[in-house]
Amino acid sequence: MAAGFAAATTILAIGLPATPASEAGDDIDNSGLLACVRAVVSTPSLYAPFALFFGLLLLEGTTDVQLGALAIDDLGLGDGGPGLLYAVWGAGGVLGSALLLRIVRRTVYGRALLVGA
Repeated sequence: MAAGFAAATTILAIGLPATPASEAGDDIDNSGLLACVRAVVSTPSLYAPFALFFGLLLLEGTTDVQLGALAIDDLGLGDGGPGLLYAVWGAGGVLGSALLLRIVRRTVYGRALLVGA
């Protein structure tokens, strides 16, 4: 199921528009959560990135549950097993974040999200 969600979010990322990264120091209007929700709902080009974000959060949540069950039941790692698997998962996240940071600096966000997915 997790692989299916990962594939679906990757497919959604293909349709992302090419948008260059904003310059450091750009002013961001912090007018509130409701205004942000209205902006997303009224802008169809934001549907795919938010669907991708939702899918990735769902994938993260299901992975958290699966790691615990896998460590204790299937791998027989004992009570410390989930911690070990979470540490490996976190190390992969740090390495992946460093790679994506390099990609974002050289290309557009859509491509970075595609590679990250």
